[in-house]
Amino acid sequence: MLGVDDGAMAACVTRLGEIGGGVVIVDGGGVVAELPLPIAGLMGARPRPEVYERRTRVDQMPCARRGALTARPSSIVFTS
Repeated sequence: MLGVDDGAMAACVTRLGEIGGGVVIVDGGGVVAELPLPIAGLMGARPRPEVYERRTRVDQMPCARRGALTARPSSIVFTS
């Protein structure tokens, strides 16, 4: 869990519980991207293209929110 706002971190924890684990990004009080990883909190249960698309969105979100043109390297390792 990373964050600077107690409310945003609480929203992340709540959503993580709802989706069974994974990655959730909250900004402005709402979820802006998520990657459900319900298998032990490490693996996706959806088709590979869907997991990949969501993972890409999560990877790019921090840069997109700051107006950056390129995504940071992925910090997520996953198998599906």
